[in-house]
Amino acid sequence: MQTIVPDIPGTPVTNPLQLQFLRDHVCHICNQRSPRYPGTQPVSFTKSCLNRLLTEDFWVCEKSDGQRVLVLIVVRPVTGIQEVFLIDRKNMYYQVHGIFFPPLSSSSQSPLTNTILDGELVVDTLAEGQTMLRLLLFDCLVMDGVNITQRPFSRRYASLMLQLLPSLQNYLKFYPDARMMHPFEIQVKHMDLAHGIQMILEEKIPQLLHGNDGLIFTGLDSKYVYGSNTKILKWKPPQENTIDFQLQLRFPPDLKADASGATPDLRAKPTFQLWQHESGDTHVPFDYLDMDDEEWEKWKQSGEQLDDRIVECAWYPPSPDNSSLATWHIKRIRDDKTTANHKTTVSRILQSIRDGVSEEELVQMVPSIRTAWKSPQRELHRNELFRSAPANNRPPRYKGTGGPPGPQHRGGFPRCKR
Repeated sequence: MQTIVPDIPGTPVTNPLQLQFLRDHVCHICNQRSPRYPGTQPVSFTKSCLNRLLTEDFWVCEKSDGQRVLVLIVVRPVTGIQEVFLIDRKNMYYQVHGIFFPPLSSSSQSPLTNTILDGELVVDTLAEGQTMLRLLLFDCLVMDGVNITQRPFSRRYASLMLQLLPSLQNYLKFYPDARMMHPFEIQVKHMDLAHGIQMILEEKIPQLLHGNDGLIFTGLDSKYVYGSNTKILKWKPPQENTIDFQLQLRFPPDLKADASGATPDLRAKPTFQLWQHESGDTHVPFDYLDMDDEEWEKWKQSGEQLDDRIVECAWYPPSPDNSSLATWHIKRIRDDKTTANHKTTVSRILQSIRDGVSEEELVQMVPSIRTAWKSPQRELHRNELFRSAPANNRPPRYKGTGGPPGPQHRGGFPRCKR
């Protein structure tokens, strides 16, 4: 399935005061130290991770190739009306219209507020070439004003499956016309037990309507971590592991126009420097990218500006006949990111490339993972984990014909401290 990376729908928040207020509010309800992008990030899968699948409980799902976003749901105190924003990796906000999240409980008369969800926007290709934008939710940071980042993943996922999704579905039953206003369809991503690897690879991924580039393993008892999370493992086939670099073009001097060599020859083919992130806005050189003349001509004809952009690169080993050298190749431009991968991330991904795990190796581990999953010790641990889950994780049931509050319902939420 060819990947179509969607644009983020909605109206960008450009007012500096409003943008800062929203960032501060997210910082406040997430209990962060600074108003940075709070999304968690997986680490690359290496051979050492195979043993973790035998000793720890993981759920697994396909790794959708789309646009990562956080969803912020708030009710502004001035208007009393719910507003929904999408947050990209650059920590920019987009207000989405035409969508409403009802209360989680039938006893509540206030719409959902102070909620942050984690998901992936994908473009599904339907019959006859038609497409549909979908938001696949897979985690939750804050639910109706309650910060749940310290709860195990199993409980956070239950909040999506047993509270948020049923309440939304019930609301759409009472207000079927509202579905037509939604800019995207909302689903909760399906999770399988870790020993379901083979079924996902051989049955589910071939049937996907959107692009895929691997698997995601999430620890059942893992907390939500702002930044890199060692409890979330990102598996890709070794040849598909990629690194996001900052690309800088260096043109040779135009000695005909300027004998001093101070003027670059913009008509010549440049050298392609790959830079990795060090700190703040600082990038440092890492390697060079070898681009043949044919590929360079294609980029020139496309009109794409390459200099100083973030590019996702894959490492291509030399061809068997040594007709081509080992080098990096650009897979796509990452305009959703402002910095390249940090040097520590680059080091981990390089280790994953050198020490990668093939699909065959994963499938061979399935019987052992299944046996370990069913061990008495692991069963006891899971029973304790689920026993601690709240008993009120049940979908709301609306009696009579009134149904849930509609999108015109007014409510309020506390102002965050600046």
